[in-house]
Amino acid sequence: FRFERDSYSVVESRPADLRVVRYDGCEGAVLLRYKSVGGVPDAIAEPLEGSLVFAHGELIKTISLQPVNSLSVGARWSQLELLLERTEGPEPRAPEAVAVVAIVA
Repeated sequence: FRFERDSYSVVESRPADLRVVRYDGCEGAVLLRYKSVGGVPDAIAEPLEGSLVFAHGELIKTISLQPVNSLSVGARWSQLELLLERTEGPEPRAPEAVAVVAIVA
Protein backbone atom coordinates (compact mmCIF):
# COMPACT_ATOMS: atom_id res chain seq x y z
CA PHE A 1 0.00 0.00 0.00
CA ARG A 2 1.14 3.51 -0.72
CA PHE A 3 -0.14 6.91 -1.57
CA GLU A 4 -0.65 7.57 -5.26
CA ARG A 5 1.93 10.38 -4.96
CA ASP A 6 4.69 11.03 -2.46
CA SER A 7 3.66 14.66 -2.05
CA TYR A 8 0.61 16.83 -2.61
CA SER A 9 0.03 20.58 -2.78
CA VAL A 10 -3.45 21.77 -1.81
CA VAL A 11 -5.00 25.21 -1.46
CA GLU A 12 -6.51 26.22 1.87
CA SER A 13 -10.33 26.09 2.03
CA ARG A 14 -10.49 23.69 -0.94
CA PRO A 15 -11.13 20.01 -0.33
CA ALA A 16 -8.53 17.57 -1.60
CA ASP A 17 -8.67 13.84 -2.18
CA LEU A 18 -5.54 11.77 -1.61
CA ARG A 19 -5.62 8.32 -3.15
CA VAL A 20 -4.20 5.21 -1.52
CA VAL A 21 -3.32 2.38 -3.91
CA ARG A 22 -3.04 -1.31 -3.14
CA TYR A 23 -0.02 -2.88 -4.85
CA ASP A 24 1.22 -6.46 -5.06
CA GLY A 25 -2.10 -8.20 -5.31
CA CYS A 26 -5.65 -7.74 -4.14
CA GLU A 27 -6.32 -10.92 -2.16
CA GLY A 28 -8.42 -10.67 0.97
CA ALA A 29 -9.74 -7.75 2.99
CA VAL A 30 -7.25 -5.39 4.62
CA LEU A 31 -7.64 -2.59 7.17
CA LEU A 32 -5.29 0.43 6.99
CA ARG A 33 -5.12 3.18 9.56
CA TYR A 34 -4.06 6.70 8.66
CA LYS A 35 -3.25 9.83 10.63
CA SER A 36 -1.84 13.31 10.09
CA VAL A 37 1.23 14.58 11.93
CA GLY A 38 2.89 17.98 12.01
CA GLY A 39 1.77 21.17 10.30
CA VAL A 40 0.30 24.41 11.58
CA PRO A 41 -2.31 23.34 14.17
CA ASP A 42 -5.16 25.22 12.45
CA ALA A 43 -4.29 24.32 8.84
CA ILE A 44 -6.82 21.48 8.94
CA ALA A 45 -10.02 21.58 10.97
CA GLU A 46 -8.82 18.79 13.23
CA PRO A 47 -6.09 16.16 13.11
CA LEU A 48 -6.92 13.70 10.38
CA GLU A 49 -7.21 10.13 11.60
CA GLY A 50 -9.22 7.15 10.47
CA SER A 51 -9.16 3.87 8.63
CA LEU A 52 -9.64 2.50 5.15
CA VAL A 53 -11.06 -0.96 4.52
CA PHE A 54 -10.00 -2.58 1.27
CA ALA A 55 -12.35 -5.40 0.31
CA HIS A 56 -11.09 -8.43 -1.58
CA GLY A 57 -10.19 -7.23 -5.09
CA GLU A 58 -10.33 -3.52 -4.24
CA LEU A 59 -7.31 -1.48 -5.35
CA ILE A 60 -7.96 2.21 -4.60
CA LYS A 61 -9.37 4.18 -1.66
CA THR A 62 -9.51 7.92 -1.03
CA ILE A 63 -8.73 10.04 2.03
CA SER A 64 -10.49 13.43 1.96
CA LEU A 65 -8.65 16.41 3.41
CA GLN A 66 -10.45 19.67 4.25
CA PRO A 67 -7.94 22.50 4.84
CA VAL A 68 -9.43 25.52 6.60
CA ASN A 69 -8.93 29.20 5.80
CA SER A 70 -6.34 29.87 8.50
CA LEU A 71 -3.25 30.76 6.49
CA SER A 72 -4.41 34.24 5.41
CA VAL A 73 -3.04 35.60 8.68
CA GLY A 74 0.50 34.68 9.74
CA ALA A 75 2.11 31.72 8.01
CA ARG A 76 1.32 31.51 4.29
CA TRP A 77 1.73 27.75 4.10
CA SER A 78 1.80 24.65 6.23
CA GLN A 79 3.14 21.18 5.70
CA LEU A 80 1.95 17.99 7.30
CA GLU A 81 2.49 14.31 6.76
CA LEU A 82 -0.07 11.56 6.38
CA LEU A 83 1.00 8.16 7.66
CA LEU A 84 -0.44 4.79 6.64
CA GLU A 85 -0.19 1.67 8.75
CA ARG A 86 -1.51 -1.74 7.94
CA THR A 87 -3.16 -3.36 10.90
CA GLU A 88 -4.69 -6.65 9.78
CA GLY A 89 -5.23 -8.93 6.83
CA PRO A 90 -3.95 -12.17 5.39
CA GLU A 91 -0.42 -10.91 4.65
CA PRO A 92 2.26 -9.74 7.12
CA ARG A 93 2.08 -6.16 8.39
CA ALA A 94 3.38 -3.70 5.80
CA PRO A 95 5.67 -0.80 6.70
CA GLU A 96 4.20 2.65 7.07
CA ALA A 97 3.82 4.78 3.96
CA VAL A 98 4.14 8.57 4.17
CA ALA A 99 2.81 11.39 1.97
CA VAL A 100 3.83 15.01 2.48
CA VAL A 101 0.97 17.51 2.08
CA ALA A 102 1.72 21.22 1.55
CA ILE A 103 -1.21 23.54 2.24
CA VAL A 104 -0.83 26.96 0.65
CA ALA A 105 -2.78 30.21 0.95
